[in-house]
Amino acid sequence: MRSLLLVLILSTTTIGCGSKEGTDTTGHPSNPDQAEATAPHAADDKATEDLQAKRADEAKAADAKAAADAQAVKAHATTQAQLQASFDASDRRLNQLKEKLATMPSAKKTKANAKVADAKSNETTMMASIATLRDAPLPQWDAAKAKADADLEVFNKSIDALEKAL
Repeated sequence: MRSLLLVLILSTTTIGCGSKEGTDTTGHPSNPDQAEATAPHAADDKATEDLQAKRADEAKAADAKAAADAQAVKAHATTQAQLQASFDASDRRLNQLKEKLATMPSAKKTKANAKVADAKSNETTMMASIATLRDAPLPQWDAAKAKADADLEVFNKSIDALEKAL
């Protein structure tokens, strides 16, 4: 009985392993039910590939934006340094005029003191504009730069007026 059972098991195993009922010679399912089952998998695979391509494009766009932002930050730093240098030169010019004012007679001092006060207030405004420019985020940087440029121009005009008064 045991030998008969062993022969039966071996024969079914051998026949079952050699069966090609599920696929044809091209490797595609020959059973229509199996073909329908692989169609959603193909659609899922296509959707996954499309999603990966979309994410890769988004990553490339984000990298390009980051590179552009980094380049803008460098350009802004250069512009800010130039603006700071212009302000420093104007401030030195104001300090020289104030020293010159100290040696002048009192009649001219009273006339020029109003101009000095105006120049000092413009200097304070300019320093605040530079601080705002330094801390401005990229989207608001251009507006802060325009305000700093305008404040520098007003500051220089007030120094010119003080110089004329002396």
